[in-house]
Amino acid sequence: DIKRVLAYSTISQLGFMMAAVGLGAYVAGMFHLVTHAFFKALLFLSAGSVIQGVEHGHHHAAHGEEEGEHFDPNDMRNMGGLRTRMKVTFWVYLTGALALAGIPPLAGFFSKDEILADASAENTVVYILLAVAALFTAFYMGRQILMVFFGEARSDAAAHARENPPVMTVPLLVLAGLSIVGGALNLPGVHTLTHWLEHTVHVHASEFNLQVALLSVIFALLAILAAWQLYGRRTLAKGQPDPLRRILGPIFVGMENKW
Repeated sequence: DIKRVLAYSTISQLGFMMAAVGLGAYVAGMFHLVTHAFFKALLFLSAGSVIQGVEHGHHHAAHGEEEGEHFDPNDMRNMGGLRTRMKVTFWVYLTGALALAGIPPLAGFFSKDEILADASAENTVVYILLAVAALFTAFYMGRQILMVFFGEARSDAAAHARENPPVMTVPLLVLAGLSIVGGALNLPGVHTLTHWLEHTVHVHASEFNLQVALLSVIFALLAILAAWQLYGRRTLAKGQPDPLRRILGPIFVGMENKW
């Protein structure tokens, strides 16, 4: 479910914020709360745009047996190839996904990196857990982008999907812009948000840690590469089982059934 991927992701990012507060890095937690609002709002609304586009396609397609009353426009397995049919939605979705994955210079890189830098200085175990969480984030967002927008359409609805009107796409473009420049709220060395919050909470200016930043970017890129190896090099075909099912076995089944 395209929205549930984002919903579970939100829980993950709330974990980042709570970890920051637990470490005493209140500004980093607030910073990530604000930037996350930009790119997660963008992703949820963009997911709505995708679902709307697929529903349009479903209504205009010749309904096959598999696309009767049980057709699910939220199911990423019914998508594919939307990059060429919904170009605006694709680019804003990609912007939000890369921001969430922590790719520079997007907003998520600066806020997530600030939390990781504080964790590396305060608690090694927390830092490792957060780094692993960031790795998973980049992987499943890469998986989602590749399943939804790349390859061939895996349903008639996806094959006939169309872009939504400006009343839906213009707000997405605004949020995409905020997801790009939102990191300027608390740039290293400037600390605008830190100085604004110092009047109400006990704060300290986090120092930029180049090693932590480089490692987080490298891990994110490796995770995206792993997603491409599984879902991009050979794009998912209609009816093909998810490659992770073969790799994870019963773990995949457990996650699929929400155990």
